[in-house]
Amino acid sequence: MVAVQAGSARSWAIELLQVALAVAGLWVACSALDIALYQRLTDGHASASRTPLACVISPPLPQRVRSGRLEAPSVAPVASAVSHRSGELAAALARVQAEQGAAASGVRLEDVFYVDAATVASFIGAELVRQAPGAPARLIAPTGIVEFTPLSPIVRRNYQPVTLPQPPRELNGRLHLPVRGLDAVLPVSTAWSAAKSAWTLSSGDRRLEVAAPEDLFEIVIDRSDRTLEVSYSGRQLVRWACCTGEGNNSPIGDWRVRNKAVWPPWR
Repeated sequence: MVAVQAGSARSWAIELLQVALAVAGLWVACSALDIALYQRLTDGHASASRTPLACVISPPLPQRVRSGRLEAPSVAPVASAVSHRSGELAAALARVQAEQGAAASGVRLEDVFYVDAATVASFIGAELVRQAPGAPARLIAPTGIVEFTPLSPIVRRNYQPVTLPQPPRELNGRLHLPVRGLDAVLPVSTAWSAAKSAWTLSSGDRRLEVAAPEDLFEIVIDRSDRTLEVSYSGRQLVRWACCTGEGNNSPIGDWRVRNKAVWPPWR
């Protein structure tokens, strides 16, 4: 009986060792496949005849093992070098902004749109007077004095209290004012354009567009034409070739740039 139990224990240990060796072999094979795929995609970068059309975003192998299965590395479209020009996107953006005017940079926070108080002061010809971060700030305009206090919806216009829909905020050390409701305390009118995803501030015959940067840029991947298109404020900036991936499974569709880099869903 003792001999049988010892033999069973040795057999169980040998089987466990074989399973461990098989798992280790699979691990090494997957790592080698990962490296080979990366080299295949990057080897063409130095070749003039083949343009790199995609890059592999592959986290460490342990992070890709979920629920006992191996997740494939995700393929992200990148700009091709078909035109062989550096700064093509930046040059196109500068050209479009020169033609239609650059929009002032706004900030969307918790569904509230803000604009820099210094930008507003310059637009209406007012003087912005600030003492210290968090302290009340004054806009001395031709129509009077308006005092804003960060995080307080109560604004004093010529020393009379006016309540705004949302309070001003300090963002990155600069005072920002909510666009909605500015016409109640400043000599401006405001209008929202859903087509442009931007606010327009008007004062006399002057106009100022205010938009969040993530609303101005748009990326479209066309799987049929195998192209990646970048647009700004509705104007096409560049159109590049892109790789559709093995099995024609690249992410496609129409989506906007957000504050965080998030790839659209695969479909």
